[in-house]
Amino acid sequence: MRRTDTDKIERVKRATIRTVVEKGYFGATISMIAKEADVSDGYLYRHYKNKSELVESLFIENKDKFHDFIFETIPAKPTVREVLENICNFILQSYETQPDLIHFYVVLAHDHSFEFPDKVRRDIRHIGELLQEKGRRTGEVGESTEVEDILVSFFGLQGKMLEMYQRGIVSENYFRNKAKTRIIELCTKAWA
Repeated sequence: MRRTDTDKIERVKRATIRTVVEKGYFGATISMIAKEADVSDGYLYRHYKNKSELVESLFIENKDKFHDFIFETIPAKPTVREVLENICNFILQSYETQPDLIHFYVVLAHDHSFEFPDKVRRDIRHIGELLQEKGRRTGEVGESTEVEDILVSFFGLQGKMLEMYQRGIVSENYFRNKAKTRIIELCTKAWA
């Protein structure tokens, strides 16, 4: 039985992120990823059936960390506003420490050739339900506000803000100093 070289697997993960960011999901190939990771195509195929499985496993692995943070934050904070602030801080800190990973998410979220895994869909929906439930208890979410309203506005605004910053449409000053506050204000007003 072959042992897995963890260094090679980490190179593959980093190469996958860089290649998807540069080429998009559809444009990235196993050969490109293998070349970037300095491994053979066969090495990748020993660990993953195809590009889809590789990208999906990396997407889920990192989304789970983000979703776990959210699932811990929702019950820990007394208000929805504080939950949103913590989530925004987490995303901004992640952008500072792992910009390629955030770019990877933004690219995949906007690339319609990438199919979100069912687990990620369920987790996102559950986050919306928990925010709605908490917000109704605290009076921050009105009775007419649906889970979809919460998901589209909060995650949609953040994703679009990151994309616009990456494309140089939103200034660095706005992104770093005002975006979080504005996103929270827009969401809480819309959900009231």
